[in-house]
Amino acid sequence: LVTSGRDVPPGTNGGVTATGTLAAVAGGALVGAAVGAVFLPVVVMNGDMPIDGHALVLARGACRDAEAGSARLFRAAPGMPLSAGFQTSPQVLLGFVLVGAVAGLVGSLADSVLGATLQASHFDKRRKVVVSAPNKDTEHLCGCNLLDNHQVNLLSSLLTGVALAALSGLWVSRIAFTSV
Repeated sequence: LVTSGRDVPPGTNGGVTATGTLAAVAGGALVGAAVGAVFLPVVVMNGDMPIDGHALVLARGACRDAEAGSARLFRAAPGMPLSAGFQTSPQVLLGFVLVGAVAGLVGSLADSVLGATLQASHFDKRRKVVVSAPNKDTEHLCGCNLLDNHQVNLLSSLLTGVALAALSGLWVSRIAFTSV
């Protein structure tokens, strides 16, 4: 159980395994790689090469608000040379993979913690299965009966989305660019 470390039957809300956690990280990394492969041509133009004016690129410096300091999207002018301040494609792709892996881990752990604490799990001794509704044959395993599985999934997705947005903002402003 993610909250206490005790062994629980398979199917218990909040139950975690090393294999499941590694699968969540690997799945997130795979999604990050796919997103990076799709958006990499849009995000990175390396070196002093002219671009056609139709690509959106991330820029820092002249396009940022004085106090905000965050990266912005802008449409490049035709033939505009780009400085070599952008990191190379493999570095940016690795950033996408890492953000995806962290998102997979955060999402998995958020779902497990919420499930273990806010979603009731009971073990039916007669049928030998984990159930959400108690009856005379069940033993309480964990959680209170505040949320159902759909609500836990929604809440953990929202929390992961907010965490990922914050992480991505840091990544875009700190990792994707070198000093210009």
